[in-house]
Parts: sequence; C-alpha cells; structure tokens
Amino acid sequence: MASVASQRVDALIPGWQAIIEADGRRWHTRVDDFERDLERDNDAVTHGYRPVRFSWHQLTARRDYVFATLDELARLAAAGHRSGKQPANPELAA
Repeated sequence: MASVASQRVDALIPGWQAIIEADGRRWHTRVDDFERDLERDNDAVTHGYRPVRFSWHQLTARRDYVFATLDELARLAAAGHRSGKQPANPELAA
C-alpha cells in the first residue's frame, strides 16, 4: 500500500484533513484507474483524511451541491479540531 504522502491528488486541504477529487470519464474509463482510486481513497481514510469526489457534472451544473458539501466538510473539520482530534499520521497534516 502506498503512503498518502506519495499520492497525487487534485486538491488537499490540510487543515480539514480533506482530499478533493474531480472525477471525469476521461481519467476513469479503465477498471484499473477506478480500482487505483478506490485503494487511494481507502488509504487516505486510514491516515485520517476525508476523500471527497465530485463529477464534472456536479462541478459545473450542481455548484450548490458542491459548496454545501464543502461547507459541511469544513464544519466537520472545525468540530474535530475543537475536540482535539488529530489525524492518525500527524506528519501528514503539515
């Protein structure tokens, strides 16, 4: 299993422990690509991150949904920080 630190992601918000991915058919047409992304998401979760995926359609036509999701993610992150929760691997939070 690869480390989260060695993975390429579309956006990383360290203060939220969030990984944001924009998914499109161009990059996810092969089963191997899909399987790799699932493993990467699972690895991120085991290291204390919250992977969130949006489709091209959601990013362009359902912006209210995207912003509402990001607002909720920010709220969860703020609640976690107030309660003193830290990621499973603190050096990744830097």
